[in-house]
Amino acid sequence: MRVSVRTATVAGGLACLLAIAGCAGKKDLKLEMTRETVIHPPVISAMTLDPSGEFDTWDRGSTVKVTMTGDPDLDATFDVEGRFDGRPMEETEAGVYQGSFEVAPGEEGDLWVVGHLVHAASGASQDYRANRALALRPSPPPPPEPEVCTREMAAAFDQKIRGLTTYFEFDKHDLTDESKATLTANRGVLASEPLCTIYVLGHTDDVGDEPYNDALSNRRAETVVSFLESLSVSNARIVKRHFGEQHPANGANRSRNRRVELRAVNPYGE
Repeated sequence: MRVSVRTATVAGGLACLLAIAGCAGKKDLKLEMTRETVIHPPVISAMTLDPSGEFDTWDRGSTVKVTMTGDPDLDATFDVEGRFDGRPMEETEAGVYQGSFEVAPGEEGDLWVVGHLVHAASGASQDYRANRALALRPSPPPPPEPEVCTREMAAAFDQKIRGLTTYFEFDKHDLTDESKATLTANRGVLASEPLCTIYVLGHTDDVGDEPYNDALSNRRAETVVSFLESLSVSNARIVKRHFGEQHPANGANRSRNRRVELRAVNPYGE
């Protein structure tokens, strides 16, 4: 940048003293001097964005930090094309200028950033365009998780229902009034995890032969299944298993072995 500075001096009496023109009459002599000053524009060496490159805005926004480096002690601003112009930057150390702007969740498109340095006294300025745009690309949402009973859900549900074991009289498969009342009172508990399986596990004591006990444990399990269905527990959630006398709960107390367990996790396998 070139600036011309002109100075003028009026020197009428001086002309006479010089006696160059004879001072026949009084004359004004103007001396003009022109000085040229070269003003260099500020230098901007770099501009960086953080985050840079491609930013996924699907579920989050971000504060983008803009850093510009160049000559120190100048006025610095930056633009984001299509958004705003002339946002001030702070000189955090000699020749390092910083600013920021916000990106909202779900925004998309390419953001170009342009920086400006200005020498206020002379008006000299320089612009600098970031070498790459910040690309906002919201990713597609992930597919919904399949609705299943997770291991954690099953374990928690198992703790709720494992206390709802029903007990039977010797050689019987009919529910007692007490068992019916207990299951009915816990209708809400049974319905609390509709994605989780309810295992209905039939057992007998060791009196009698194994084939008979195996059939009796199956009839007991079927009785409980029918009662659960009467409580609006979906049959699709129920898995019935029977084991006869294979898994006694209490070897010394046969009445505790004549039972049907309700579990969300089958402790005996398939």
